[in-house]
Amino acid sequence: MSKVGELVLAGVKCQTYNDEEFARVRAFFHIGNDFAIDSFSFSRLKPGGGKGGDPMTRTDDEKFFVKQMNPGDHKVLVDPTFAKELADRVTDLDNPSIIGPIIAHVSNEDTNKNYIVMINCLRHQGKYFKQYDLKGCADDKLLLHNGVRVPAVHKRIWSVGIHCGMGGEARKVYKQGKL
Repeated sequence: MSKVGELVLAGVKCQTYNDEEFARVRAFFHIGNDFAIDSFSFSRLKPGGGKGGDPMTRTDDEKFFVKQMNPGDHKVLVDPTFAKELADRVTDLDNPSIIGPIIAHVSNEDTNKNYIVMINCLRHQGKYFKQYDLKGCADDKLLLHNGVRVPAVHKRIWSVGIHCGMGGEARKVYKQGKL
């Protein structure tokens, strides 16, 4: 598959960045350039709930995530050297990766924002009962327990009650969910 100068996402023509690399990733995973023509809407993007809180959504078939890029992440990903190294990594058959493959990096002129499209490696149809945020560092944590969102209850210096053991059940569940 060759690179394209634009992709149609949600009916909107979007200019691509480094598509020679992301076209390789799409080809590796047997994904055509028409993967998200009308299977989602940019208006459905909502804050993701992670530390960055960048807006994101899933396509209707739940095969892909579309995430709005913050300026810092966009600056890194728009670098052709980084994009090539990332594409090389997720398409390396000898060293499989658990990185969620990015298959497009685009600019939507209607919203004047940048987005990435990633493969959803968890395409389970139905309710999830456990969900983790895994980064491979001290920030790893449980996000969903028994189908219920686990609120972040941080132990901060100004949270005097938590330091005295009065964090309550929410703090207990949050702390137990830290990996």
